[in-house]
Amino acid sequence: VWVSVNMVCLGEAVTRVTSATLAALNLVAPLFKVVSDEVGVGSSVFALVGGIAKHAAASSGNDTHLVEVLRRAEGVVNIVENLSSANFPEECPAFSHLVNSVAGLEIVARKWANKTWVGKNLTLSLRNGTTTAFKYKEEFEVHFELLDRASDEILRAVVTGSYANLRNLQEQVAADAEERRREFGAA
Repeated sequence: VWVSVNMVCLGEAVTRVTSATLAALNLVAPLFKVVSDEVGVGSSVFALVGGIAKHAAASSGNDTHLVEVLRRAEGVVNIVENLSSANFPEECPAFSHLVNSVAGLEIVARKWANKTWVGKNLTLSLRNGTTTAFKYKEEFEVHFELLDRASDEILRAVVTGSYANLRNLQEQVAADAEERRREFGAA
């Protein structure tokens, strides 16, 4: 396949790349031609190289997210164990939101981790209209945000529950003190 784009012959480069890259070049070449006609070859090459660099950063960033998912999952397990041992009501919506959000994040992480190098670096997501790496980058960001919100929600639930328990305890201590005062005053 020979595609000429403003004096750039992509055919020579195509002979040295894999069939997956060839398919990607065949998809990109017409777009590159249109862009180069509008803004010039230099700007087009700069934009293409910039896009490739962003894609590579997204791909390696997603691999870094796997470590972050593990760290956050361990944190949630610790929170759940501590709340359970403190008899925190498991029917509290904040509790289930926290567990569900970390489960969703782990699903995204597992799917990304199971992808091959080709799947991570040379595939497109037709549904999202972007590379698979960018698709997963967005999914990681969304699920990290959901986990952050669920963490805030559980914190608020614990604080308000603790405050309510503290108020009940204060009322009980005041009632006990009043009862002792009456008992000792009558003696």
